[in-house]
Amino acid sequence: MGYELHITRKAAWHDETGPGITLDEWDKLAAGDPDLLSTNFNGCFYSDASGNIVAKNPEKPVRAKMYQMAQRLGAKVQGDEGEFYGPDGEPLDDSYLRRRTNNRNLVLLAILLVVVIFVLCHLR
Repeated sequence: MGYELHITRKAAWHDETGPGITLDEWDKLAAGDPDLLSTNFNGCFYSDASGNIVAKNPEKPVRAKMYQMAQRLGAKVQGDEGEFYGPDGEPLDDSYLRRRTNNRNLVLLAILLVVVIFVLCHLR
């Protein structure tokens, strides 16, 4: 067994639908990056079944490289448990995810407030 990190464009790496990374994109990325040919990155592989790039038990330098790869592919690095990884190869702290969720909730609340005001104004 082991713990895997996934370079994915999907909302969650395990989603069955959503934009995947094509084999052609992976080939072009690998061909244009000599670091990926080194023995340190042999653990990264392309998964055609999921459309993700996967690494099993990656060390911190590999996780940081995966982040760079994800940026070039318009993707993100996500662990098996759903956590996201940043440029230093470390998981993003929960406060970042909470802020993002809180911002989304504030936007939804503002939209709801506008709708309520609109309805109340038109009921008079």
